[in-house]
Amino acid sequence: MNPLSWSTLEFNSSLVVGDLSYIRGEQSVIECLCFQATPSEVTAVLGPNGVGKSTLFDVLSGTISDWPEQKDKMNASYMIQEYSNSLLPWASVKENLNIGYSYSDKEYYERIIKLNEYFGDVFNIFLDNGKKPVSYLSGGQKQRLTFLRTCLSDAKVSIFDEPFSSIDITTRYKLSRGLRLWALSNNRVVLVSLHMIEEAMFLADRILVFHDSPLNNYTLYNMPEGDRTDEWLAKREVSEIRANIGSALYIP
Repeated sequence: MNPLSWSTLEFNSSLVVGDLSYIRGEQSVIECLCFQATPSEVTAVLGPNGVGKSTLFDVLSGTISDWPEQKDKMNASYMIQEYSNSLLPWASVKENLNIGYSYSDKEYYERIIKLNEYFGDVFNIFLDNGKKPVSYLSGGQKQRLTFLRTCLSDAKVSIFDEPFSSIDITTRYKLSRGLRLWALSNNRVVLVSLHMIEEAMFLADRILVFHDSPLNNYTLYNMPEGDRTDEWLAKREVSEIRANIGSALYIP
């Protein structure tokens, strides 16, 4: 019996997942999971620790695959939760951004400057310090670097597993707001795992709330349209969604 199976797994204009199952050892982690994520939107994933969110992202990115030929179909870039493990500590900032790519100096600068249209100045530190060793960076800057590398990819699907955990509040606001603009403007499918309800609501167009393991049942919340402002968060329908998500996650 194969530990990994599905009836549908498409990475075309949308990400379509049908009857996805994964067994680790003797434990069922994902069981007949079905969902769809559409381009130009951000889909956030919420759920308790250990429910299987990271495992789901590992499967969708091809990190876990018992069928190597399937990896060629998985057109996804992936920022893992343990972001430091994806960096080469002896290599420079630019060399780390080039993992899996081969950007010339000109392309390197042009791509970062292009992203500044959505994210503001948060990546400028990597323009100024591209030749310095990555060990020069703080923990939050290293996480920002792996965030940038995920955005630099031309993959149709971009997956971020807890991308703001070590980042200061001002920078995470810019990254969160920029990610929405970037997904919309570049027709990207974006999946992001978060823990804070308000942050997920601010960032996402839809939220999948998983309740327990194995991953199967979830509640889908579609966010009301509108600019993500304090006034938007204060709307009655938005407040009701926040309360419902809190109840689903057993938060008073």
